[in-house]
Amino acid sequence: CCLQYTARAFLIAAVWAAATDVAAQAHPHLMLGVDGQHHWASHPTDKNFHPTTLGARNSSPTDPDESHIARSRASSHGMDSIRRLAVASGTRHGVDPASVLALIEVESRFNTHAVSAKGARGLMQLMPATALQYGVTTAADLHRPEVNIDAGTRHLKVLLTRYQNSWPLALAAYNAGEGAVARSDRRIPGFRETLLYVPSVLASAERYRVTLLPN
Repeated sequence: CCLQYTARAFLIAAVWAAATDVAAQAHPHLMLGVDGQHHWASHPTDKNFHPTTLGARNSSPTDPDESHIARSRASSHGMDSIRRLAVASGTRHGVDPASVLALIEVESRFNTHAVSAKGARGLMQLMPATALQYGVTTAADLHRPEVNIDAGTRHLKVLLTRYQNSWPLALAAYNAGEGAVARSDRRIPGFRETLLYVPSVLASAERYRVTLLPN
């Protein structure tokens, strides 16, 4: 357990260190390689690299809610139930279940009662205004796992469709908002949290495909 979280902390630190190494360049690019590693480049040589606005002027005090990354680890009680709900919802809405589960892990650490500083709620940390688009009308409902995961998966599907199935852009929009992605010319916004968030979800999804989800 301790080794697992130490390794995860090292991975996030390594990704951020790599990001700051290229911060002085105009638009560094990020790619999750087939080896599961995160690669940065100033001049991408592969179509799977996604441009960011790291170091650009759009970084501001209105960065996303950093409690997603900083939140202390919560209890994973009911993990099997959450896994089943993520698989069912992902399958139902045509979204990779491993990525749904990874997003839940990064957003809330499987804490159904999680509430961020900005008011995002539940397992997938949905804002009430966003949840309302998917028929969720009360804050209490956002803390019901089956409701939260269904609405969050539907929202993720909308973002994937909007960004032509680009997971990095969809995840960036989920974290920082579609407006931030638009203002960044459809690049990953240069917010510190978002630059940590995107590779963290992608890496967790790769792990869940191997370790937790059924074949």
